[in-house]
Amino acid sequence: MKSVINNIVWINLRNIECLRYFGETYLSLYDRFQRKKRSIDKEKRQAIEIVRPIVIYDKNLEVSPRSYGPVELPSPAR
Repeated sequence: MKSVINNIVWINLRNIECLRYFGETYLSLYDRFQRKKRSIDKEKRQAIEIVRPIVIYDKNLEVSPRSYGPVELPSPAR
């Protein structure tokens, strides 16, 4: 149950950022990349994955993805 909740949380956070920056849901971006393999979709996915990385929690261990340097993103589209 806990892993299901964690999956929902990170998908929701990525969805919010994707809507904010690109005006579309993360799942539609992910799906389109899987089907068409466009480089722009790959770059957008990578940007969202840097802004909202998946963090894995365990009872006795917390593992985070390696940290990246500062990332500058353009202002959200309005």
